[in-house]
This record gives sequence, structure tokens and C-alpha cells, in this order.
Amino acid sequence: MVAPLLQTKVFIPREGPHLVSRPRLIERLSEQTERKLTLVSAPAGFGKTTVIGEWLAASDKPFAWLSLDSADNDPHRLLSYLALTLQQIDKQIGVGVRTALDSSSPPPLNYLLTELINDIAVTEDAFTLVLDDYHVIESQEVHDAIDYILDHMPPNMHLGITSRIDPPLALARLRVRGQMIELRAADLRFTVDEAASFLNDSMGVELSAEDVAILEKRTEGWIASLQLAALSLQSRTDKHQFVEAFSGSHRHIIDYLVDEVMSAQTDEERDFLLGTSILEQLHAPLCDELLGITNSQQQLDKFDRENMFLVSLDDQRSWFRYHHLFSEFLSQRLSERGPEEVARLHLRAVNWMTANGYVEQAFNHAIAAKEFETAADIIEPVAMDMVWKGQVAALLKWTAVIPDAVIDQRPRLLLSQIWASLWSIDRSGVLPLIERLSKAIPGIDDPKGKAEIEGNLKFIRATIDRDSSDFGAGIEFSKEILDLIPDGGLHFRALVEFGRGYELYVMGRHGEAIASMREAQEVGPKAQPYMVLSAMSWLGKIEEHKGNLAEAAKLYHSVITHAAEIGGISPLPVGGYGHVGTGRIQYEKNDLEEAETSIVRGVMIGEQAHEIGTMMLGYLALVKLRLVQGRFDDAADVMQKTHDLAPEAMLPVEVGQLDSWSALVSLTKGDREAASKWADGALKQSSEYQFMRQASDQNLVRILVGLDRAAEAIPIIERTLEGAETDDRTGDVVAILALMAIAHDKAGQKDEAIATLVRAVKLAEPAGYMRTFIDEGEAMADLLRAVVGVGSLTGYLRKLIDGFGALSRQTAEVSQYMVDPLSDREIEVLGHIAEGLKYQEIADQLIVSLNTVRFHTRNVYSKLQVNSRTDAINKGRELELI
Repeated sequence: MVAPLLQTKVFIPREGPHLVSRPRLIERLSEQTERKLTLVSAPAGFGKTTVIGEWLAASDKPFAWLSLDSADNDPHRLLSYLALTLQQIDKQIGVGVRTALDSSSPPPLNYLLTELINDIAVTEDAFTLVLDDYHVIESQEVHDAIDYILDHMPPNMHLGITSRIDPPLALARLRVRGQMIELRAADLRFTVDEAASFLNDSMGVELSAEDVAILEKRTEGWIASLQLAALSLQSRTDKHQFVEAFSGSHRHIIDYLVDEVMSAQTDEERDFLLGTSILEQLHAPLCDELLGITNSQQQLDKFDRENMFLVSLDDQRSWFRYHHLFSEFLSQRLSERGPEEVARLHLRAVNWMTANGYVEQAFNHAIAAKEFETAADIIEPVAMDMVWKGQVAALLKWTAVIPDAVIDQRPRLLLSQIWASLWSIDRSGVLPLIERLSKAIPGIDDPKGKAEIEGNLKFIRATIDRDSSDFGAGIEFSKEILDLIPDGGLHFRALVEFGRGYELYVMGRHGEAIASMREAQEVGPKAQPYMVLSAMSWLGKIEEHKGNLAEAAKLYHSVITHAAEIGGISPLPVGGYGHVGTGRIQYEKNDLEEAETSIVRGVMIGEQAHEIGTMMLGYLALVKLRLVQGRFDDAADVMQKTHDLAPEAMLPVEVGQLDSWSALVSLTKGDREAASKWADGALKQSSEYQFMRQASDQNLVRILVGLDRAAEAIPIIERTLEGAETDDRTGDVVAILALMAIAHDKAGQKDEAIATLVRAVKLAEPAGYMRTFIDEGEAMADLLRAVVGVGSLTGYLRKLIDGFGALSRQTAEVSQYMVDPLSDREIEVLGHIAEGLKYQEIADQLIVSLNTVRFHTRNVYSKLQVNSRTDAINKGRELELI
């Protein structure tokens, strides 16, 4: 990641050396864990974070912690951190969400929240999630997201929130339902006994009981003011007089006490405190760089020992932050030194952040200093890399705060902004950006760089303007573009080669397409792994067309594996192609259960990342699966999803066959009129073969046969066969011959039907095709029985015939109760859950991975419409599944 997530945000602040245990509050909190929400709401300095931390430490439940800051008003950023935080509970929570958020077009927020909640629901242990400092959140969209989580929270999760103000959540509803416990300032205030323990035992001030009572009364138990008072008293001999003089409102008290504390520091210590107040997090080497000193670690250790409002953020006590109240005071005092001093410190922070790889933090400090040139310098080297990694939303957000005049002086940065806008959901800004870059090009001195930018710009313009059906012109155009790219333009070369390969694929020129895809695959590792995996995915698709199912399966497996390896905890979304492709091959082998697992997993990845190509291919595979399962309404619903995607999809082969699949679904559901109407329109189209129309023509033949118009179907299937044979696509030839045999049979041409089928079976046997024949129904079964005696094919023919069968007993019996029946494997997993086995134990029993068990469990919860183990077991027993 170009802008990594800060791990210290998910660390619970460490207890200071002067903690006063508060059993009365811990007991109160511990009694309420069955409720949804714990809210600790009080002004700054009342120990909200400390008491929550003590409660968590006393609990035997695991917990996750997230310290919020103002940047978390971006709901997608907040979701990223929530996923990272929850992975402390279970490493599988939020993997799909983070993958989706890394894509160029993340799906809707509610979709991501639902995915996150589903992940939480299948986590075995009950846990608590704490959102600290919620008062920094002002975004209504974020508030709505937290409300959504509260409304749909699984019973194994409890939410804790600390805030200076009551958050605008549905608190009234939670109160009425008895689902919330609250601690407020009145609860958090130190009692006299707690104040005495803190002042005398923890801080060593040694006040009399009378003075403690006076301080407690005048501060109203406000912990921050007691702490500041204690710091002031430590250096005084006239303690009673100090206490007697102590008065005023909270605001005046804090000003007075901070002044007292600051006056007790040396000039060096005051400079350290003020100078480091610009930092959200403190680290000794960073502080050294910021202030030009070498003893920051000693200063931090001293302040930590003295409880100088310093909060430790890690176990090693190497990262800290100031108490927010203290930080606000320091920042205000620093501003009195003038904007030039503040900007100077921010720029020093930029130097350290940049040198240590904290790109986002360096950028933010540069913006805070209003040094926009520096900010542009920081992001320019990584901008194009962010584009290739799909981080377009983050890049557009960064470039939006830099003046146009600054970006216009950096053509490469402007080009990155154009690419990001082109791949974003809202492309309205692309053309104005192109005009700005066009004006900047004459001023570029580097001939190679100039040529590369011109090539990019020409390609982008063509992408916007060119008719996507003019593929021949597109290939010639790609050749022109490649001539403009210098040897170093590897990102762009991979992109162009991939685009060229895809256009050749669409035209049915698969031999040439393979060459271009392999070129993209070879160039890509040096530039953009995402393009490598995309090329491998489409190479797998071409191998399917050519009948090389084993080779296709290897390619898809590599895509899945490398997407996981490269993406780490967030596998690249392109891995969805691999899952869908694997599912298609499993389907062809008649392994419908595993096919459904793979296809649905690929569809989920596609939907999470809004990866339209994966979604479209996955939906079409799912339509076939739902039809053979007899789930016709579900097939129709999936078809509607494909039509909804069509305007966004740049997949002419797939988009071109959608209407034919819809017509086939209509016919399968008994709507002959709708199917006939579509067929009549399709027959009026050009009779010339085109690869783009091949799948549509095959469905047209199926529909005509189903409408008892087989004679009209034969010329269509014959020209389709000729086209597939010309392009040497054996896999397509097998499918077309099988369909042709049915057409001949229905037309009363039995001998032609059998001869055609024998040829199809001979071609199909080496790769082990199954569903290509089974999907054509009982008419195909009858034809296969007629050719059983054909020599060495007898064993394969028997296997094909055995493949014709009804849906499993479970599907037949349970489908009347469930819209989406459980698969045999899902029933098996549900049975093990009912036995009380943990997920790893189930994985060991089934000899599968832990991730596979989790995947099946999510499906079980979704299909049974439950969100806990207990509910799943009860529903399973109710339906007599277990």
C-alpha cells in the first residue's frame, strides 16, 4: 500500500504509572455485557479512556480497539480501520472489505457494512469493539454506518464508545430497549476516597484529608484538573495555601493549572512540549528531527514517568500521544509564536515522515504548512503506482487540496489525476483535466517523457471517444500507441498489450490474442502485477474456448494464489476472476457443489470490489447453475443483475449474450411467447458469423428447438460450427456439435444427430466434458444411449449417461421451505457446528482449509437467515437438515 494504515491506532493506550483502580465502575460495566452498547460520555479529562481500558483488562473477553481521529470522517477510511482493528479478533474479518476498498470503484457503503457484519457473525468468540474519541466524528454518513452496525450487530459483539459529547446515534431507541449502559461525568468523577488515593498514593503529594476534600469539591472530581493540581503541588512547600487559593470554572482551572505546570518546566522542556504538539503521534527519532535535538527519548521517558499527559500507544512505549486536552492547550500556545514557526515545524515533520515511508502523514504535514509544492513533490512519485493499485479515491482526495496551478507544473502528476478520474465512478472531471494537460505538454523538455505522456493522452482520449465495437480500428490504434511508448513505459505497455489482446479475443482471433496477453504477462511483473493476473485470467478463458480445461484450471489457480500473495491480508480483487473460472471448470466436470462455492466466492469478491468483469462473468456462470438446479426465479434475478451491470461493463461478448439468456430463462419458466418474440427478432440479424454472437446464437438454437422450430435452428448452428472450427476452438466445437446433434434429432434427422454426437464425444473425452452434454436434457441422454457401443468411448459414454439425474434429495425436499437450499457440504458443516466443533476442528474433519469452512458457514447463515451458531442449529433442526 502506498499509504499504509497506522497500526498504533488499533493499540489500546497503555495504563500510566498513576492509575487509580475504580472497582465500582468496572463492576457496573461488567454487569451489562449482554447489552449492545456501552457509552462513556463526558468532557475532556474525566478518564473515559482509562476506565474503559481497566474494564477491558478485567474482562476475560477478547477486544479490539480503534482510536479515532478527524480523518476517520471519511467512511471508507473508517471501514478500512475497522477491518484492520477487527482482524485482532479474527484475521478473516474484513478481508473482503479491505479488498473492495482497495479497488478503483468501491461498492456502496451498506454493502461493505453487511459484508463486515457477516464476517463478524461467523466469528466464534464473543468480543468487544471500542471506538475511542468518537466526538471527532462529524460525518452523518459515518454516524449512519455505526447505527447500521448497531441495528444488525451479531450477538457475539459488544460495542463501546467514548466521547466528549453524546454521539448523534439512535441512543433513545437503545435506552428504551434496555440495550445500552451509560457512564457520564457524574459517574466518572473521583470520589473523595479516589481523589485521596490518586493525590497521595499515586502522585505522592501528601495532602491532608481536609485539603483533599477541598480540591475534590472545587474540581468536582474532574480527573484532569486533579492531575494538573498534583503536578503543580509536587514542587511546592505551601501546599495548603495553594489549595485554599484554588478556585474558578473548569476552563479557568485548566488554564491556571497548565500555566502552573508549564512554569515548572525548563525552557528546553517547554520548547519540546510546544514543538511536538503538531504531531498526532510522538516517536523519539521523529521528535529529534522536528526539534533538532538528540535527547527526545529521555524527555519522553521523563514526561511518561511524571504523568505529563502522555499516553503510551504500544507495548514498547516507543510511540506516544498527548492527552487531547493537553494537546489542544499546547497547540493554542504554539500558535502564539506565529504561523511561520508552526509551518517550520510541519516541514521538519515532512522530512522525517518522507524518509521513513509515511507518505500520507508527510503529505498532511505539508498541507498543514500550506506548502503545496512540497505536497505535490511527495505524491508525484507514487501517484501512478496508486492508480495501478486501484487507489484512485485516495489520489483524487489528495490532488483535490493542491491548487491546480501547482499540479499543472507537473504533467506526470496531472496525468495520474486523469487516469484516476477515468477509473473513478464520476468521470465528469476527465475532459477538463485533459485540456489542462494538453496545454502543459509543449513545455516538457524530456523527449521520451513527452512521447510517453502524449501516448497516454491519446489512448485516454480514444478510450472516451472510440466506438467500442470498432475493434479492428482499435488494434491498429494500439500498434500506433505502442510505437509512442519509450522502453521505460512498462505500466502503459502492459495496459496497451492487454487491451489489444482483449480486442483480438473479442474478434475471435485467439491465437493473436494469446500472444498479446502473454506480452502483457511478461511486461507486467516489472510494472503492475494486477495486469499480469488480468492477462492470466483471460488466457484461462481462451484455453477454455480451445478445450484445454486442465491448462485453464492451472491458470485460474495461479491467479487465485498470486492475488492472495501479492495482496497479503487483502487479496487483489482480480482473484475473483480465478474463482469464477475455476467454478466454470468444476461445473463442466459436474461437480456442482464445488462449482457453486467457487462461483459464489468469485461473485462476492467482484461485488465487494465492484469489479464489473468478475461480476458479469460470475453472474452468467451462476445463471447456468441456477437453471440446472431448477431455481428459475433465482436465475431470473441474477439475469436482472447482469442487465443492470451492462451499461458499465466493457465486455461486448458477455453483454451481447444477455438478451439471449433472458429469453432462455423465460422459456425455461414456461413463457414461450417472450422467448418466441426474442427469437424472431434475433433471426432478422445478419447471418454472418461473429465470435461476439456465438453464445447468443447457441441460445437461439436452444430456444428454437424448445419452441419446436428445429429446422430453423440448423443453419444457425452450422455457421456457428464453421466459425469455431476456423478459429481452432475445440472447446466451442464440442459444445456446438452437442447442440447440433439435438437440433438434428428434433428435426427428425436421427442419423445426422448420432454421427454429430459421436464426433462431439470423441473430441470431448480427453478433457472429460460433462455438463456440455448433460445440460441439453433427456433428449441428449437418449442420443447418448443410442451410441453407447462406439468402441473405446463406452466407458466415457457410461459416465455421461450416469451424470443425468435429478437434483439431490436434500435440494428437492428442502427447496419447498428455503429460497436458497443448502448444499450437501453446507449441511455437513452445519452438522459439525451442531456437534459443538470449532471451525478448525471442522476443517480437520473435512480435510479442507479454515477459510473454506468459514466460507461455507457464511453461506449457511445467509441461506438460513440467521446470525449466530445457536440460531443456525435451531433453524437446521426445524428444517430437519440435522
